[in-house]
Parts: sequence; structure tokens; C-alpha cells
Amino acid sequence: MLIQKVLSFLVEKEKTSEQKALQKNILRAYQKSQNRVHRTSTEMNYHLVNGKIIATKRRKTDANKL
Repeated sequence: MLIQKVLSFLVEKEKTSEQKALQKNILRAYQKSQNRVHRTSTEMNYHLVNGKIIATKRRKTDANKL
């Protein structure tokens, strides 16, 4: 019984880590696509907060303009 609980916990933990990695990849792709569209002096950073995408402004540095 205990072994079953531990195994189910490990499987659940694996699923959540895969889900987090997938969300991170989706977020990165979304951020790249948005910043490609808006070529201005500021870029947007996108963060996943409680399953929603939150945008914050970020100034481009000279290194980013090269």
C-alpha cells in the first residue's frame, strides 16, 4: 500500500515537472514571437502567473540591438 502511494506520488511529480517544462517552452516561444512583432526600444517579458501570461516591459540594452 505504501509503495503504491509513493509510486503514484512520483508519477504525479513527473507529470507536473513535464508540464512546467512545456509551459516554459510555450512562454519562451510566445515571448520571441511578440518581441519580433514589436521592434521598439522596449521589449516585453512574459511570465506565467497562476496559469495566465503576465507581461512586463523591459528596456533593450545596446547588446540586444546588435
